[in-house]
Amino acid sequence: MKKIIIIILSLIILIISFITYKELEFNIESIELPKKYNAKCLNGSPYKFQYIKGFNEGINNFIIFFEGGGYCGSELRPTTTIESCRKRALTSKGKNTLFPFFTLSRFMKFFSSKKLNNPIFYNWNKVIIKYCDGMGHLSNKDNYGLFFRGLNNTLGIIDYINEKFNFKNADKVIISGYSSGAISALQWSKFIDNYTLKKNNTFLIIDSGIFVSLDKNNKNEGERNFDNLMKDIIKYSGNNDIVLKTYCKYYNNNEEKFKCYIPEIMINEVKIPILVLQNEMDSWMVSHFLKESCFFNFKFLNKCSYDQIKKIENYGSQIGKNLRKIYEENDNISMWIPKTIGHVLVHFNFYWDNNFYSVNNYKLMNIINDWYKNVSIGNKYNYFYTDNSYNKIKSYIDMSNYMIIFGINKLDDY
Repeated sequence: MKKIIIIILSLIILIISFITYKELEFNIESIELPKKYNAKCLNGSPYKFQYIKGFNEGINNFIIFFEGGGYCGSELRPTTTIESCRKRALTSKGKNTLFPFFTLSRFMKFFSSKKLNNPIFYNWNKVIIKYCDGMGHLSNKDNYGLFFRGLNNTLGIIDYINEKFNFKNADKVIISGYSSGAISALQWSKFIDNYTLKKNNTFLIIDSGIFVSLDKNNKNEGERNFDNLMKDIIKYSGNNDIVLKTYCKYYNNNEEKFKCYIPEIMINEVKIPILVLQNEMDSWMVSHFLKESCFFNFKFLNKCSYDQIKKIENYGSQIGKNLRKIYEENDNISMWIPKTIGHVLVHFNFYWDNNFYSVNNYKLMNIINDWYKNVSIGNKYNYFYTDNSYNKIKSYIDMSNYMIIFGINKLDDY
């Protein structure tokens, strides 16, 4: 029965996506980087990225968007990092398969070229950086028959869009990404800020990328905690000092270099205006760190007992406190943290302008627009938006690498 529901929902969403595509109207171009950049995906396929051309007043503004999708070895039941990379090389996360139309449809309002749907960024250039190195867009060392070229790929894109579209002289640049792509956006932000010539023109939106490991000694927090995962990523990534050395004070210390990959640490090193968007009960952290069995592998939360629900909510509350601490210690950071369970916000159109998902009467579109309007003219904008109580979203399904909320249970039933 569940399979039938999934198939029906998939067909409905696919039909809606095609209708929405017509309504939102943007022309997206797939670009294969020239051979001179030595850019490849894990499986050795030529590297490609996607581009939506800006127009009118937005012709010299850019959104640089890093695709996410975990890391080699970040699975719930990981093997070795290299074995994980080998498996990844056989999937869309390891070859030059670009964002399929259906995946892009989830981002449509953020990428939309219609002012009604995307009031500020509708006429900007949008550069969608394909993720296919498994090492967070930063690898530079081929190993074990695999092509770790994330650094080459991103540097190649930056040089290419400068040659073709004068990126170095951009008026305004927003760097963004989701999940592991949000961490990459954070890591690349200082490099990109230095690369462009105009001052105070670079801004950062982090979507669901502040992975907070509350107790690094807790065996329940994954078979490998996040610190150890990042140490493995560094081991196989090769030399990426052209990026990390520009902002990370731990880079030259072999014992502490892994901190250059820990978002809750490195966000303090980035001083451009930052907007953090994240569910307080982030489902990736609930699955990988808390490892609550009733929610294993992003399945049905309505199978959880009252005690399990409370455990997850308490965990989310602790995450929220850690995020607030980061906010309070940095006057360049604003946060929008709904008390919901899920992973990635800009990823899904229903968060964009849906009243149900508003936080203190601020919809996602509103907070992004207000934040940008202020920071883009040099005004201080430092706010922390969250709910007073948990929203009653208690079930959703994982469908082929994307999640769609479909049910609302009454929390009062527990």
